[in-house]
Amino acid sequence: LTTRYQDSGTTPHPLRIVLDSRARLPTSLTLLTGQLPGKTLVVTTNKAKPNWIKRLRERGNQVWVLPTDDEQHISLVALLDKLGEHNIMSLLVEGGAICRDAFFNEGLVNEVHSFISPHIIASLAHKQTLEKISSDEFKQDHFFQFSMENTL
Repeated sequence: LTTRYQDSGTTPHPLRIVLDSRARLPTSLTLLTGQLPGKTLVVTTNKAKPNWIKRLRERGNQVWVLPTDDEQHISLVALLDKLGEHNIMSLLVEGGAICRDAFFNEGLVNEVHSFISPHIIASLAHKQTLEKISSDEFKQDHFFQFSMENTL
């Protein structure tokens, strides 16, 4: 959630945008405590309790309360409109299946980048390293095969 490569500390960190429609994230997360370089914007809905919003703002986070869609999630169209009002014209979405699918289902994706790490993350104590990664192409599809380093 920060820039990894900096040239003499002059590379700005991108704005981190966190979506939490129900205000479930603990305000004690490092992401929300103001300890990371750069700025964090938390986007929520009217379901967020005022004290939660107040704690986030006290820690230096910007908070936007936006309308919901039909499924009671943050309206992504409203989010993109508001980002545009703030001259933010490019957005990298990193998230789980619900977040990713919502952007696709709304027709809001125009480019996809896919990264494969040589690590499978479960709990950090059980992190697995991939020993071998191979791939094949089948017309427009890609098949990836991974071999685990520590198998039983």
